[in-house]
Amino acid sequence: FTAIAPGDFYRARLLVQDAEVPAVGKLVEGISPTVVPIEMTPQISLYARVYVALDREGGLRVGDAVHFFRRDREVRPHGRVYVSTGMGSVEALEGNVATVEVRTVYDVISVSDLAVPAARFPVRAGVAPRTPRQALEGRLVGFGVEHPVQLTQELAFLDLGAAAGVKEGDVFSAYVPRTQKDWGTRPEIPVARMQVVRVTDRTATARITGLEQPALEVGLPVRLVSEMP
Repeated sequence: FTAIAPGDFYRARLLVQDAEVPAVGKLVEGISPTVVPIEMTPQISLYARVYVALDREGGLRVGDAVHFFRRDREVRPHGRVYVSTGMGSVEALEGNVATVEVRTVYDVISVSDLAVPAARFPVRAGVAPRTPRQALEGRLVGFGVEHPVQLTQELAFLDLGAAAGVKEGDVFSAYVPRTQKDWGTRPEIPVARMQVVRVTDRTATARITGLEQPALEVGLPVRLVSEMP
């Protein structure tokens, strides 16, 4: 396993409580004036400019990087999924309105997306996971996209976060615990490997990097197998 790339960190979906999202405003309009009648709302694409209404003046400054998120489904009791839709840079400010140029698109960027100051990428170059110094166990509590069989490169949510010492780049194994059968004790069955790409206080988003059994499901226990220094 190697360290994660900035794109893995910024495109990751989050599972957080609403109050944990440090939004400073929301996207209110794409800048696309026209006198031509159109049936559909124009799509916000790469290098488009958009208006962000700030909750208060001074919430952003010219040159700041902005991260857009869309509120999605709830995963009780852990919070709500927030979809990373794209990133941009503040080009101008007028009162409580910021003009933002879209620099990266991860999903469909839409009016009402929340605007969040972009977090600093936390992983140092050249650093890779190593054998963990702590025993850390948790559970898989949801998926970035829900469907019956999960695939490699998709995202899963763990009920462990920064408060438990989890860091971006950590590697977890999901498994079926050993089970008592009428013929004896069935050993533990490895199911998948996952690498953490984004951490919040109480949860982590992990990318599925290996799937040994098509049995990855919500509720499976996970164990830390490699950690970032």
